[in-house]
Amino acid sequence: DPHLLTTLLKRYFAELPDSLIPGEWYDRTIAAASLPTEEEQVAELDRVMSNIKGATATTLSYLLGHLGRVIANHKSTKMDAVSVAEAWGPILLRPKPSESAKAVADRQIQVNAVRLLI
Repeated sequence: DPHLLTTLLKRYFAELPDSLIPGEWYDRTIAAASLPTEEEQVAELDRVMSNIKGATATTLSYLLGHLGRVIANHKSTKMDAVSVAEAWGPILLRPKPSESAKAVADRQIQVNAVRLLI
């Protein structure tokens, strides 16, 4: 069941001590997704993402690629880019636990950042 698998994956990534876009890059990612134009946002997000290394970068890349395929098949999955970003944004991009209140204020920017990364 794809819905069960999705729920399990989301729960697994949500319960990791740090998100796949590490908390240390949260502020720069939010700033990048807040730039005036989408072109500037994408360019800066690419720069920020280049700082993520190792298994985290590999896992993030694979997951974003998979989410891109889900979106590409939106007619059958019923999930467009915004829907996927709304579901995964707060899981993939979280501030450090000591700054968790930021996540509520930044919700739409989180969604935009993840939408652009996908």
